[in-house]
Amino acid sequence: MWLLIWLACGTEPVPVAAPATHSWQEEGELVTAGLQEVNTLWQQKQPEAARLLAERVYTERWEPELERACRAMNGEQKTTEIEYNFGLLLYDLKGNPSKDRLEKRIQDLSDQVRKVASDAHFRFPPVGERPTAPPAEAGEGSRPLVPTVVPNWERDVQPVEEEAGE
Repeated sequence: MWLLIWLACGTEPVPVAAPATHSWQEEGELVTAGLQEVNTLWQQKQPEAARLLAERVYTERWEPELERACRAMNGEQKTTEIEYNFGLLLYDLKGNPSKDRLEKRIQDLSDQVRKVASDAHFRFPPVGERPTAPPAEAGEGSRPLVPTVVPNWERDVQPVEEEAGE
């Protein structure tokens, strides 16, 4: 018993790694690169690997970030349309789609994902990111807001009078 307690206290904790962070465009490119790899696997006559990768692209890349952004920006209907297209891709991969049909489906999905990623970049910028455009110049008649009050240190100081007669 004491040995187990000693061992539990004596081991160093595994350091927590920061989660992978990407820009919206990079996240979109990861999805489209995964879809292109699905096509490559299919062309190499590895249908099971292609289907498994397509599922992972959907569940591990599209769903966590881009789907939520799409839902917030475009609503349920557009999000469901893209998810339906992922479902059609998975359905096609269970069968024997033509090369042209599979390439068209992947290209359409890639275009939709890139559009969502591009829109999300402008709609949901990362925290702390600088704006892409400088602030607008002040127009004519603009002036800084500075109070016209004399500061206390200037108001409370009494002038020193020189002694007469010296």
